[in-house]
Amino acid sequence: MCCYAFGVADTIESLHAIQTQQLVELSPKEILDCSNCAGCDGGRPNEAFQYVIDNNGITTEKNYPYKPVKETCNVKKENDIVVKIGGYEQMPANNEQAAMVTVANQPVEFGIAVEPSLKLYKEGIFTEPCGLQIAHSVIAVGYDTAPDGTQYWILKNSWGTRWGESGYIKMPRGRPEKEGYCGMYQSSFFPLTEKCSTEHAPSADKVVKSTKDL
Repeated sequence: MCCYAFGVADTIESLHAIQTQQLVELSPKEILDCSNCAGCDGGRPNEAFQYVIDNNGITTEKNYPYKPVKETCNVKKENDIVVKIGGYEQMPANNEQAAMVTVANQPVEFGIAVEPSLKLYKEGIFTEPCGLQIAHSVIAVGYDTAPDGTQYWILKNSWGTRWGESGYIKMPRGRPEKEGYCGMYQSSFFPLTEKCSTEHAPSADKVVKSTKDL
């Protein structure tokens, strides 16, 4: 379950690209090896974000390439920092409007439930029955409305480009469940720019700690 590391690295690199117009692929492997998370046995996105803050940044995928296993932290590579963040925040729970406002400005890491049918997804809007037990991390990169009026999210997954629509999935938006489809509004996080204001600086009273390993 390395998905949380991809979610954190990808949201940071996306925010950096938005701010600088430069796309730098960042290293989920550094998070696996060097943070206090449990590698591919699972981890909490807020703790991974906190690691990046405490380390004063994160290195590139090219410098610290991915392998799906937790190994001893390569301190030399870890210290070759290329991107920093100013903090992170947790999205208000069960609030679709807040999620839409934030995703309109930057990608957000969402925790979702995983059903067997999700692994078989090919294309279109995923509408198979889905629970609320958070077990996986994806990135919301946008939202839209289908020609028939169905509202949906555009989510990037970490299962490779051969899965889904070149690594992406469309999930329903505007559903009656307050938790969102597959529980996606229950636990979501996003990084803050390095130049964030002081009231958004990372602190225990500003970020509600996640209890979910992803």
